Amino acid sequence: MKRYALVLALAFMLSPLVAHALPHYSQAYTRAAIRTEARRAHYGPVNTAALLDLAHHESRWHNWSSNHGHYLGVFQLHNTMCAGHPWWSPQWSTRRAIVYIRNRYGSPARALRFYHIHCYY
Repeated sequence: MKRYALVLALAFMLSPLVAHALPHYSQAYTRAAIRTEARRAHYGPVNTAALLDLAHHESRWHNWSSNHGHYLGVFQLHNTMCAGHPWWSPQWSTRRAIVYIRNRYGSPARALRFYHIHCYY
């Protein structure tokens, strides 16, 4: 457990130094990746639009977005969800967000409703 904490701390200390080395995807590419992952999750137009809206609110579709190092990627997932994973990948970030949203809200449309009330999801 101590080793994991040390690696995590080191990763976040070094993240500003390597942020420029991360791949920067265009907003159009990120939106297309979200649509593709929504299709894979068998979401219809309403839930696909909700996912796109959440990504827009959270990061403006920028895959390298970070909020004080605690929330990362397109959907601003908590760093504990992202540790050791390619959080900057729109595909991975969307897949992980879909799992999180399904477990917590049931659907992206419900997560978006919650977001509009509380300004986070």
